[in-house]
Amino acid sequence: MKKIISSFFILFLPFLIFAQEFKEIEIKSDISAATVYLNSAEITRVKNLNIPQGRILLIFKGLSPVLDDKTVRVTTDESIDILQISTVTNYLTNEEDKPQIKILNDSMEIINLKIQVCIDELDAYKIEKELLVVNKEMGGENEGVDLDELKASADFYRLRIMEINKKVSEINLKYLKLTKDKNRIQSQLLELNAGTGYSRKEVHILLETEKPVTTDVTLKYIVNYAGWSPSYDLKADDTDGPINFIYRAKVYNNTGIDWKNIELTLSTSDANLTNSKPNLTTWFLKESATVDNNIYKGEGYVQTNQVPRANYEQQAYQNIGGVDLDNDYIFEYEAVVPVLSHEFKIDKKYTVPADDKPYLVDIEEKQLAATYKHTAITKLDPAVFLLAGVTGWQDLNLIDGPANVYYAGSYIGKSFITTRNVSDTLDFSLGRDNRVIVTRHSLSKYSQTQVIGNKKKTTFTYQYEIKNNHKSAVDLEIIDQIPISQSSEIEVKTIELSGGELNISTGEVKWKYKLNSGEMKKIDFSFWVKYPKNTYVPVIQNESKNIRYFY
Repeated sequence: MKKIISSFFILFLPFLIFAQEFKEIEIKSDISAATVYLNSAEITRVKNLNIPQGRILLIFKGLSPVLDDKTVRVTTDESIDILQISTVTNYLTNEEDKPQIKILNDSMEIINLKIQVCIDELDAYKIEKELLVVNKEMGGENEGVDLDELKASADFYRLRIMEINKKVSEINLKYLKLTKDKNRIQSQLLELNAGTGYSRKEVHILLETEKPVTTDVTLKYIVNYAGWSPSYDLKADDTDGPINFIYRAKVYNNTGIDWKNIELTLSTSDANLTNSKPNLTTWFLKESATVDNNIYKGEGYVQTNQVPRANYEQQAYQNIGGVDLDNDYIFEYEAVVPVLSHEFKIDKKYTVPADDKPYLVDIEEKQLAATYKHTAITKLDPAVFLLAGVTGWQDLNLIDGPANVYYAGSYIGKSFITTRNVSDTLDFSLGRDNRVIVTRHSLSKYSQTQVIGNKKKTTFTYQYEIKNNHKSAVDLEIIDQIPISQSSEIEVKTIELSGGELNISTGEVKWKYKLNSGEMKKIDFSFWVKYPKNTYVPVIQNESKNIRYFY
């Protein structure tokens, strides 16, 4: 049987308990597992101990400085009574540096010594040069100096000052190089997050047993400055096969302690959220005189549908030990998780250094059924876009996040998967497909302006030419539009849609075709606009990005 004790529920005994005699056992343990949440992590340490009879104080040393004291839990044998759990911060700890950090620190000491030698040499040459100048001036004040002596003296001063200047230049170059080397080492030390070794926390566990026991003692606690975010790869080889969906996590650890070859579990829950049901309070309404950037200060103001957008740029990786790394890594979105939290048990062990960087962890790879279609909005862009609709994604417990998209072995670009308010099909773009050609041009002989009484009537006529250069059939959707009148004086009417479907509320027109390999097709599209002849009507011609007026 195991006994689990949480520091949150233990009633601390009076201080007199520590006045009694007991044996201390210091424990150096390794991290065996971590459950990583979106913005924290639960660390597990297990140590097999021979616990003697009596009252014993176990001290788990060398723990993360960002350990949350309220979350400490201890599991041990049922026969052991746990009397008290407490945490302390040890600022005098002398943890061994990582080998790479030790090498860099040794190199830094050597460079600092060499830099000091350069400074001392420069000071010596500066003093000598000043003495030479002073002596030269004093000698110049004497009368009747022999010309040969004057010439010899001048030669001496000139040669010696030249030697000094040359040595000073050499030392300055050496000093500059040493300074650059020092800056590089400082940057690398900062990269390795070496400044976090100044303190460690300890967990003190006071226990009592009536007989000697050999047992595992399991220590669990939550640390901040750790977490993960999703990363997806979507790969399609052709338009008649499934999508290879790769689900990965970017795990970061800035707790001051490396996670070395540990078992990882990724959770979509937030360990800092309460599990208590919220309660509604009475909603009082009153008038508000001021509104500050759509943020409603105070209670009860009526909110419009312009809800202030949350700040999605949250700093995800924060440094410990006073070093500010200003937005080195940030989440660029708000994580949206499934209704119920889910845990991913990672099959293999991982090492995640505490170096303020994200590390990729493979979660799952799966082939998903997909349907493909081509879409063209030629009025805005001459390209034809290949879209994929993926089904079966609901069982993957996805979180909103970025995705790398690949098609036919080539990287297409980045997309973003969002699970909010979507249907059974998850749609995303595979980029531009140059093998499906759609052109749109105006038929000038059918486009004209007529005067009818006190009004003018302008006719617009376009023709689409379509060709499929794929070796297989494709589904193609073409989208255009007619204008929507917002005035009783302006009338709009379609002439020819060639089978297109018109949405009368938006003016959007869609044509859907299944084109065989090498098949060509033409679409005629025409409408007219009637308006008062003494007014003008602006129409944005998106294909030329210019504004055209009807007169």
